[in-house]
Amino acid sequence: MPGETTRQTPPLRVRSRPRWRCPTPAGPLPRHRRTVRQEAPMHTTKRWNVDVLVDGESDGDSACTRAEVGLVADDGTELHGHGMARKHPMDSDAPEIGEELAVSRALSDLSRQLRQVAAEDIGDNTGIPWRPT
Repeated sequence: MPGETTRQTPPLRVRSRPRWRCPTPAGPLPRHRRTVRQEAPMHTTKRWNVDVLVDGESDGDSACTRAEVGLVADDGTELHGHGMARKHPMDSDAPEIGEELAVSRALSDLSRQLRQVAAEDIGDNTGIPWRPT
């Protein structure tokens, strides 16, 4: 129709590369280093199993619960943690509380030992003694 203007849509612009890039751990590489092929980070998964043994004794109003936890590493290193909990004669009878306390204390003992082994390994590998906190 006379007097009408037709509006033309601009042609679609196709990009030859994506707008985003996957950053490297230190950020994008400088332009002069982009041609260097980088190795992908290595991913490993290990499973460590901890065995928990809980033993309880009850004598009237008092009770004693002992726990032992054990960890055997891939290299054959064995660590064992020990924990104990006692029920006061005035406390209500809830053996699961003694079990929880004894196991948590055994795991804490195991944790301390594992930290000590790590400290010794750090010292052996670096030559600098490290004291766990």
